[in-house]
Amino acid sequence: MMSRASVALSGLLTLLALLVLWQAVSVIFDIPAYIVPAPLAVLKEIALKPGFYIEQAAVTLRSTLLGFLLATVLGLLFGTITAYSRLFRLTLYPLILLLQGVPKVALAPVLIIFLGFGLKFQVVVIASVAFFPVVVNAVMGLTTVDRDLIMLSRVLRTPRLREFWMIGLPHAAPSVFSGMKVAMTLSVIGAVVAEFVSSEAGLGHALMIANSEFNTAMSFAAILLLSLMSFALFGLIRLIEWRAVPWAEDAAVDRTAG
Repeated sequence: MMSRASVALSGLLTLLALLVLWQAVSVIFDIPAYIVPAPLAVLKEIALKPGFYIEQAAVTLRSTLLGFLLATVLGLLFGTITAYSRLFRLTLYPLILLLQGVPKVALAPVLIIFLGFGLKFQVVVIASVAFFPVVVNAVMGLTTVDRDLIMLSRVLRTPRLREFWMIGLPHAAPSVFSGMKVAMTLSVIGAVVAEFVSSEAGLGHALMIANSEFNTAMSFAAILLLSLMSFALFGLIRLIEWRAVPWAEDAAVDRTAG
């Protein structure tokens, strides 16, 4: 099995190879910069205004992390309640599935009325986008616990809270982290959507400025930074998973070997 460092290095080398290919195609076919700028042009754009891009990235990162944390907390809470309550599983869970299909942009005017423009609105939009994978994976993880372990716990009269911490949560942790990784990438997308609707800063706002000015280099610079942010945050969650749930990786290796 490849080590974690090898996996990260392979990803970086693949990204570098794609950038080199992109640069070569731009030069060979003389693609105009106003259509698709070359990577060097995009990097030059960032280098010319580093303070601007750092500030915009910081704004987007703040709202992304806050929205993700809210989505994770609520997702775990609702997922746990739904998994352990038949009543909630029959009433709350279908409602969550129904609301997931509602376009978040369509709710923007209503949310703005209650929350106004600014950070609160952005955090709620991000959380609404990232909430679903966390709650679904939490329910799946908690409802697939080995029934023999549950029966043994009940025979031993283990308190329900202790049963959750000792049996339910460790079993559901790999599934929950899978949901969190999806939620993190969705949080970045949600941040851009929220900044399109209501923001005076952020990489999403920078994209709007670039599009209005037909500045493709600026557009690609914002997209590149958003992609790197999403990649880094996904890697952070993956690192936490490796530390917190080492048995998940061992199980995956066993399944692959089998």
